[in-house]
Amino acid sequence: MPDVDLGDIFERFGPIVIMVAVVLAGTVAGRIWMNRRRESDQAHIHVREQLIIIGLALIGVIAIVLALPVPESERNALLGVIGLLVTAVVGLAATTHVGNGLAGIMIRSARRFRPGDFIKSGEHFGRVTDVGLFHTEIQTETRDLTVLPNLRLATEPLTVVRSSGTIASATVSLGYDVHHHDVSEALTAAVADVGLSDPVIQVRDLGDFAVTYWVTGLLNEPRRLLTARSDLRVAMLDRLHAAGIEIVSPSFMNQRQVQGDTMIPSDPVVPTTERGDLEALAFDKADLAESVEQLSDKVAEINERIAAVEAGDQTPEAAQRLESLSQSRDVINRVIEERKKSVEDDPRG
Repeated sequence: MPDVDLGDIFERFGPIVIMVAVVLAGTVAGRIWMNRRRESDQAHIHVREQLIIIGLALIGVIAIVLALPVPESERNALLGVIGLLVTAVVGLAATTHVGNGLAGIMIRSARRFRPGDFIKSGEHFGRVTDVGLFHTEIQTETRDLTVLPNLRLATEPLTVVRSSGTIASATVSLGYDVHHHDVSEALTAAVADVGLSDPVIQVRDLGDFAVTYWVTGLLNEPRRLLTARSDLRVAMLDRLHAAGIEIVSPSFMNQRQVQGDTMIPSDPVVPTTERGDLEALAFDKADLAESVEQLSDKVAEINERIAAVEAGDQTPEAAQRLESLSQSRDVINRVIEERKKSVEDDPRG
């Protein structure tokens, strides 16, 4: 029976065994880490963490190849094959996963929008609930969730409603028998009735049978956009009818045979019940996402203040200040965790 040289075996296969053990240990540690995140209601893996996982996986594969007990020429050939495979994946999937991933990185770095903002891409309109590596999720006015590929948001025109205020507008077509001064006066009052500022009334079209007016006002609270648009139209109805101005279709206005009567409803009946809050109902997840983003900004601000206090003189007042800031940060972090949990309790989002 030939002698077994354990030293020779370890020299040949020891590095690869150690490298495989390290990779397996890293995989197990990563799995435990992600499970703990799920248990702590932080199952969502952010962009940075996804990139770290992908990078570590690629480094692990390269490390195993480098540790293989093969001639250097064969090792270089394997590395070349890996390089070609990575290049092929990037080239073939540039318009899909890789393209969406690169677009997601660009969107996150440019911060074109953040959770809670209203955005419009093509026919899709809603408030942002999540900005991921490959896609962005929005909540529509019907409370449904729509997933948009990041590549689309990065390459196609995108409308972002400004948080400092936006324009609420509506159009109405009226007959040529109504003087435009009377119309402007009634519509300006309608804009003021719903709390919009800087009213602008424009004549947009002189049609064959009617004049089209465009009514606008500045809305300082964009989260009320849906309600403001509806309220503006209701106020336009009330003000035009109060001024004795009819709102009828051009064909009906030109074909009807009416003697003396006008097409204005009688005095309205004031409803006894309050109407619901459409924004609160439709954008519940977007509101939570926005609040989490704002609280995270607050935590970052507190961390900066803590670092500034620690960099100064260590006095009793400074110690009390540090304790107060730390307690505030802990409270905010608990609120963030609770709000994340309220979103993630529903497995469908």
